[in-house]
Amino acid sequence: MSVLLGAHMSVAGGYHLACERGKELGCAAIQVFTKSERQWKAKPISDEEAAAFRRARRDAAIEVAFAHDSYLINLAAPDADLRKKSVAAFVHELERCDTLGLDFLVTHPGSPGDDGEKAGLERMAKSLDEVHRRAKGLRARVVLETTAGQGATVG
Repeated sequence: MSVLLGAHMSVAGGYHLACERGKELGCAAIQVFTKSERQWKAKPISDEEAAAFRRARRDAAIEVAFAHDSYLINLAAPDADLRKKSVAAFVHELERCDTLGLDFLVTHPGSPGDDGEKAGLERMAKSLDEVHRRAKGLRARVVLETTAGQGATVG
């Protein structure tokens, strides 16, 4: 198993600059946000932006590229409307990953509120099942990022 050095890179000025910034630091892996992590809405990624990112990734020899989803997404949410919105937003994040050619999408399992971990895990699993049904054919894989001591979060 080989170990890759990587870091979360800013996309300020263009997605392609994340690859260049990663190369400057000697990274073989990078992580980016494909949109504002604190908003539901997202500006579409143009064909030109996607092509520039793919070229920059190749030129910078970035072996693995991750995106991190919006912090608003909660796949374990007790509120059905928020969970439905989160599933739709997560599928959209996976589509954005495919547009850019990213390998993985990182998410936090979410917060079950006062319902407890077991209920939260069940909702998260059902949400991920729904995501995978809607995202058939998309290339990016899901990575669950666990948290430590983050209050009422799952994982």
